[in-house]
Amino acid sequence: MVNLSKFSERLRECVSEEGSAAQLAKELHVARSTIFELMRGSFLPSTRVLILLVEHFRCSADYLLGLVEFPKGCEFKEILPFSDRLREVLHLFSVTQYRLEKDTGFSGAIVYGWLSGRSIPSVDSLVRLAEYLGCSVDFLLGRER
Repeated sequence: MVNLSKFSERLRECVSEEGSAAQLAKELHVARSTIFELMRGSFLPSTRVLILLVEHFRCSADYLLGLVEFPKGCEFKEILPFSDRLREVLHLFSVTQYRLEKDTGFSGAIVYGWLSGRSIPSVDSLVRLAEYLGCSVDFLLGRER
């Protein structure tokens, strides 16, 4: 489970090492208020913003989200479209769409949306998927192999 205070603490550390929240918002093309609220721990980022953050800081999504204590010391790969990566991961773990829906409680419409590329999961759903599959969020996103 994502620890919101750990996420905001780690984001504040990353931002302070590189500059300011306003500068980060400008570079990522995200509202300044979004960055400030994330640093305050008001809410988790959208998956789109999480991806922008981890690519910008060249850090592990699992570390930034507070899922692991220490950052991984590896090179991260470019993130694939989530629909392609989810199909690849389900095949790798021999999990069918039906089994995923049944075991996780995600609706068929939600999973279909992810697999068709019409939507991407929320950060909470990404974490649930990673826990279900027994892998990291970075692996699920295709950033590590």
